[in-house]
Amino acid sequence: RAETADGPRLAFPAEALPVYGLPPQHMTGEAFARADGFGGASPILFTWPGATLLGAPPVFEPAASLAPDSQTVLLDADTGERLAHWAEFDHLTLGRGEPLIVLRAAAPLPRGHRVIVAVRGLVDADGVILPPTPGFLALRDGEPTDLAGVDDRRARFEAEVFAPLAAAGVDRADLQLAWDFTVATGPNGHDTLRVMRDRLMAAIGDDGPAYTLTAVEPVGDRHITWMATGVARVPSFLGPPDEFGLRRHHLDADGLPRIEGFEDVEFTLQFPPSVLEGGQPGGVLQYGHGFLGSKGQGEGGWLRSMADEYGFLILSADMQGMSTMDFTVWLQILARRPSEFPYLYEKAMQGVMNHLALQRMMRGRFLREVDERLTGADGQPVYDPDDLMYYGNSQGGTMGAVIMALTQDVRRGVLGVPGGAFPFLLQRSVVFEDFVRILDNTFRDRIEFSLVLGLLGTGWDPMDPMTVAPHITTDPLPGTPPHEVLLHVAKEDAQVHNQVSFMLGRAIGVGAATPLVEPAWGLPPTDLPFTGSLLAEFDFNHPDNPDPLRPPVKANDTHSDLRNLPAGQRQMMHFLRTGEVIDVCDGQPCRFDPP
Repeated sequence: RAETADGPRLAFPAEALPVYGLPPQHMTGEAFARADGFGGASPILFTWPGATLLGAPPVFEPAASLAPDSQTVLLDADTGERLAHWAEFDHLTLGRGEPLIVLRAAAPLPRGHRVIVAVRGLVDADGVILPPTPGFLALRDGEPTDLAGVDDRRARFEAEVFAPLAAAGVDRADLQLAWDFTVATGPNGHDTLRVMRDRLMAAIGDDGPAYTLTAVEPVGDRHITWMATGVARVPSFLGPPDEFGLRRHHLDADGLPRIEGFEDVEFTLQFPPSVLEGGQPGGVLQYGHGFLGSKGQGEGGWLRSMADEYGFLILSADMQGMSTMDFTVWLQILARRPSEFPYLYEKAMQGVMNHLALQRMMRGRFLREVDERLTGADGQPVYDPDDLMYYGNSQGGTMGAVIMALTQDVRRGVLGVPGGAFPFLLQRSVVFEDFVRILDNTFRDRIEFSLVLGLLGTGWDPMDPMTVAPHITTDPLPGTPPHEVLLHVAKEDAQVHNQVSFMLGRAIGVGAATPLVEPAWGLPPTDLPFTGSLLAEFDFNHPDNPDPLRPPVKANDTHSDLRNLPAGQRQMMHFLRTGEVIDVCDGQPCRFDPP
């Protein structure tokens, strides 16, 4: 922690950061120096030789952590409230020496607050309580010691750690370990995105960006008559790429992104016959693609069929910074310059701006499109600009939470199999396995890159959906209307774990549609029909994952099932058009065979 003219900022000693490469070297902390605390989705990590987690809050059972005698305590020092969490071993480090112990908060940590961590009652394999380290014992009991740093910490720990814990009913004599940290403030997390949005909208105005259609072609699909391809000129906040393809923001005197030049953003618009020939204006659905995917995922047969049935155009674009074209850049940075991995989000922020700009284009400039293949017989637009919707799956659902927190042009969105809390999301995803093999060659042991994964919670905090999620439906960001979102979750998803989706739901503040497929702590059961934001989980009749520390098995992956399910599609479209979540499962828990 360092005091600066702008207030306190994180300052990691070089020797505290992970070691990578040959010859071995420590990562640098420069990329974290703008943060005024740890990210709200950060895991809490420590090791304890010989420890078991017998009696600790079980995995995915955060209610146990709120019991008065919980072995682990997360205390909000500003309010005195306990924070729900669970304890687990990091599966990436199991079987490789002493594994990391992880405390995972069930909801984003409170912004700008100080959090106290307390551990008591940890036992070994024989059930014997483990003794504190000599340093902490001297600190806790006031014993004299010549261990470096203990005396310097006594006064602060007395006032800021031990006293609040005692007031919360945690017996000092039982403590095996305790420490505290500060969570980054909200503005430190989301102001960059909001400022970019405001500057973008000021630059493009009500009309949106200029665009050029480069092709209008038939696609040989009975559900799509024409696919238009175009290029939009979107104001750019990015500088040129370096030798690895990394692009950074242009910054103004206040350290905020400024516009300089343009990005040529390719987009596609697909026109179904029901819209072109139906006689009534259709809608426009902006589709968000999956992990490091592309706009081509908006051309799936299931989505084209939906567009024709429900009457909407499909608007698609690559998520710049998180698309197929960025995969090599991610690998290069993670393998060769991991200190700079937080900077990857800067290009992804431009990707979010591109999506917002295309929304504005559809409400403005594109209404004057004169290509007769894309207009009605009277030359008028075939779509209603007020019927503009967002729908994304996987990464598209995850980044859709960011888009829905910022958009001024879309009222409702559906977040399909969405996540957030990137350290948690990746650690429980089968998709991350390819990166694990690469990182094994970069870091000297698994603990090092598990620490990197933990640091992702701070490094990517400004871009994490958990940072902006509380502002989607209530407490909107300045200059932003409130929105409504439906979270669609598929039980046993191996790519975005259900518990990550539940965490996002808690961050947004939604309930869970009843009857429940499975218990979901912190998501109030909500009867249908219901008007407003909600989470709905569907079960595709796969067995429960036998190992909660790891992702569900790939063979049972349900990641793509819900988007292909007609009942799920009907629920989604009814919500997007009316704001009402309806029952599509005849009053029973939503269980279906895989489509």
